[in-house]
Amino acid sequence: MGAIAGPGLIAGNLASVHYEQNNLELAIIHYKQAILLDSTFLEAYNNLVSFMYHFLCDVTRDYLTL
Repeated sequence: MGAIAGPGLIAGNLASVHYEQNNLELAIIHYKQAILLDSTFLEAYNNLVSFMYHFLCDVTRDYLTL
């Protein structure tokens, strides 16, 4: 039998789906939810920080090219 996915993993997977579909607000919500449900879920922390970094880079680049 395979391992049963915990609620943190499920929320993290849902966040990844939203991110891939460019639903950025929902991705952030679900990454945060994954962390709240499982504070040891390092992949959720990593994905949230990576997403925020890339988002801020995009916003900054767009702002500087106005």
